[in-house]
Amino acid sequence: MADALPEARHRRRAWLTLRYVPEPNQMPSKADLEVFQRIEDELTAKLEEDRLGDLVAVVTLAGKRDHLIYFSEEEQVVKTVAAVMRPFAKYRPEVEISDDPNWDELRNMMG
Repeated sequence: MADALPEARHRRRAWLTLRYVPEPNQMPSKADLEVFQRIEDELTAKLEEDRLGDLVAVVTLAGKRDHLIYFSEEEQVVKTVAAVMRPFAKYRPEVEISDDPNWDELRNMMG
């Protein structure tokens, strides 16, 4: 399946991490999930609208929801993420950026 990835036009990746108070099963509450869906819809729309990048994966586990974004222009993506996340500061968003021209992070996730 990893071989089926499109050629990467975006050479960098960002992990957007949101933190939540987990339920006993370590997953988010229904209310948090609804907010996360709204965040992801807004982020995806903005990234696509401005042709900035692609939200390619979301991982949820034990109080953290991580979003894997591939992009080209760091400054614009950082501004977009900040604007989308402004109303959702309670989730303590953090962004970690690195080079990944071959989309190795996603390929590793896919096995």
